[in-house]
Amino acid sequence: MAYVGFGTGSWPGTTGDGVANSASNNYTQLFKTAYADMIRLKAQTLHSALSDTCMPEVLRGDPLMLDSYKSVTLTTRDRGQQYGADSTGGDKAYKETDNERRELRPEFHEFAELFDPRDERALMRAIQPDGAYVANVAAAFNRKKDEVILNAFRGPVTVNGTAFADSTTVALHAFRKDCDLAYGSTTAIAGGLAAGSSTDLLGGPADASAPDDNSASGDNIGGTIGAAAAAVLAAETYTGGVLPAFSLTQEFGCQQIVEGDIQTIGSTGTGAGIVGTDAAQGLHIKKLLTALNVLQTNGAWQGQRIYVVLHPDQVNDLMHEVQYTSSDYNALQPLMYGQPVPFLGCEFRVCNQIPQETVLSGVGASALQDPASANNAYATLSFETATNGRYVWMYTEDANIFGMGDEMTVRFDEIPDRGYSLQCYHDFSLGAVRMDPKKMVAIPCHKGTAAVAIA
Repeated sequence: MAYVGFGTGSWPGTTGDGVANSASNNYTQLFKTAYADMIRLKAQTLHSALSDTCMPEVLRGDPLMLDSYKSVTLTTRDRGQQYGADSTGGDKAYKETDNERRELRPEFHEFAELFDPRDERALMRAIQPDGAYVANVAAAFNRKKDEVILNAFRGPVTVNGTAFADSTTVALHAFRKDCDLAYGSTTAIAGGLAAGSSTDLLGGPADASAPDDNSASGDNIGGTIGAAAAAVLAAETYTGGVLPAFSLTQEFGCQQIVEGDIQTIGSTGTGAGIVGTDAAQGLHIKKLLTALNVLQTNGAWQGQRIYVVLHPDQVNDLMHEVQYTSSDYNALQPLMYGQPVPFLGCEFRVCNQIPQETVLSGVGASALQDPASANNAYATLSFETATNGRYVWMYTEDANIFGMGDEMTVRFDEIPDRGYSLQCYHDFSLGAVRMDPKKMVAIPCHKGTAAVAIA
């Protein structure tokens, strides 16, 4: 839409540039004349990059309950043995399939604008389905799809009626709680992961009071934050030579979070974050291999579609990886196309809506025990973060659900108390939810500046 002019012929109640000159006349700046040949779109993301990477569902307005079955074990029966009877003649218990129910709660988003009713013919030309005005509004709705999906990757989730939600320093607690439950923790233990402390991601709050130091999510995959923390604890010298009040067989962190500073292959560095370049802090092949290892260990089968969602900053990192760009390893030649191409069986999706934020880093973990208190094993345990980072997400095609109502609805109505102005109204409903956190991996990446410890 275009205003009637630059400095002359403006609507009453507006300044020369068409802006309302008083609060009582705000609606007048929405009056625009419509000439289709004047309309151009400013630079913006027009399409959703992520909506087709999730399993689709149809929303009808109410929260949608989604069920999933957990894996079952089989019973071995001897030949001639009656089913339901064990070797002593007693009854064998019938199995029960464990069911998990998750809630997909829709969000409702809308946009409305008023138009001058005296130029109805031009308006009808501009708002035709293939018109630039409709495309401009639709682009905003498509960007909202990606925003909702990104929020669902690590955000709140309701499992069997229990909500796992936290807003914390590194904003990964809801994801961690979900992972803990998926690996076998009870709802109470998973929910006991306290918010607001990086130490919680290592196994417990500062006073070691929560019953979550034996994390079911584990660190058994090499290269994860949990493994890095356990290694530091193993080499730590404690105050007064007092040994820790916990065993290193306990598991820390979460194997679904790949260590932020894992070294590149062939690096000459001697420790996490000490590699001579910033490459270790960015996205590189070793991080992707570690994440792929996690997914395959958890049961991702050969040939299953795997997505990697990353920001253009991490695309830049990949374009400096020789194993990714060299034709000796990758026949698709990403430098020729200037965009990520499939690699390691993964499909890359670039999304510029991934926010820059504080992310977990693998350097600087330390722990000291206060010998005066047996319950203070975690008292000074800290973990490093970097403030200029972003998360990269690797997941299988069935890890998340994306639900929508009907496509964007457009309605036109006359508003009598606005001089019978024509209101153009758009709305749609959508929502997303994690279905299985074991099928997702978070990869923290940052610029390699000095990390900062958080308590």
